[in-house]
Amino acid sequence: MKNILFLCLLIFLVSCNKNKKYVEEAIEIIENNSIRKDSINWNSFKSNLLEEIKKEDDLTELHALISKALYGLGDNHSFLLTKDVQAKIFNDRNPIPRVYSDTISDKIGYIKIPQFLGNDRQVNQFANDIQDEIKWLDSYDLNNYIIDLRGNTGGNMFPMYLGLAPILGTDVSGFFKMTNDKLLPWSYKSNSVFVGDEKMLEIEDSYSLKSDIHKIAVLIDGETGSSGEAIAIAFKGMKNTKFFGQSTYGISTGNDVFVLSDGTKMVLTTSIFVDRNKKIYGGKVEPDAITYQPKKEAIEWLLNTNTNK
Repeated sequence: MKNILFLCLLIFLVSCNKNKKYVEEAIEIIENNSIRKDSINWNSFKSNLLEEIKKEDDLTELHALISKALYGLGDNHSFLLTKDVQAKIFNDRNPIPRVYSDTISDKIGYIKIPQFLGNDRQVNQFANDIQDEIKWLDSYDLNNYIIDLRGNTGGNMFPMYLGLAPILGTDVSGFFKMTNDKLLPWSYKSNSVFVGDEKMLEIEDSYSLKSDIHKIAVLIDGETGSSGEAIAIAFKGMKNTKFFGQSTYGISTGNDVFVLSDGTKMVLTTSIFVDRNKKIYGGKVEPDAITYQPKKEAIEWLLNTNTNK
């Protein structure tokens, strides 16, 4: 009987220690990388979190605990992706969101960029889909574009960025402001998009526009968020570019992915978006023209030959 009690106690202690190590693993990642790391009382943060560890060896409970901690950071953008959720999101059978484009009169190309998250194959396909639509629009010798980011809640910014590269152009379109205040540029060159010197995504034979661009209108609304906001910011500061619609959702911050020991991915906010003119965001992206008819007003502006109006 004593042996059984001892064995039960041993199993209990091992389980508690395993749970503690798992939570401590998450805490260390958060403490070292979170955009909020300099405004958190880490002693209190750690002790409160470790006190809440359940006795049961239940990963679901631990994931809920870590998710609660991420919510408590107050960045409004950090979260967990368990392996089950990852399998659903990155399933190769998931349909790739459709990129819709159209011509308006004989002077304007319209392209709507939806939110996107997918696996490596889908990432490349989505970037190519955007460029295929731009190539089709360019065949009409258009000089003005509407980039519709309304309803784009985010996902992976890099296929969106690479897809729109023919319109955004080469060189730097924005930056990540890191926790050490260093600015890491987003750039496009030679069929690829980069963060700093790191190549994030590449496609073959990236398209180049035949026709010069005169003006660009960007449409945004309250559902434009996260990577959708990153793409909006990539257009900020471009010549003859104007934003129409409503303020965006307000999470213009960058996330990095950290893999925990059980394969769960911690998506942690580690940076703030900065535009090409080095204006710092972090919250909402504001339109130049606040309107509930953004497409209509964008068309009117694009067709006006006076670019100052």
